[in-house]
Amino acid sequence: MILLNLLTIGMDILWVLVMKSVWAGKPAKNVQDWKFFDNIRGVTMFLSYVNILIKVGAIVLLAIIFRGAKSTNSGSVTTMK
Repeated sequence: MILLNLLTIGMDILWVLVMKSVWAGKPAKNVQDWKFFDNIRGVTMFLSYVNILIKVGAIVLLAIIFRGAKSTNSGSVTTMK
């Protein structure tokens, strides 16, 4: 579970880096629409950063839960009933 979250965080970071460079250029055509596109891009990038932070928080919480479960169950994690 934690490894899957780490993989998706890596993919999110890669997406942010790629899209930041792709969206860096301004189009020569449709200059009047650029402000609208810039606003959408800003919201999308902000939500991408929020998504990464939420996933990092989930990993931290999962690590705490697994650590606590291992200490109380003497090394084995069992399912909840």
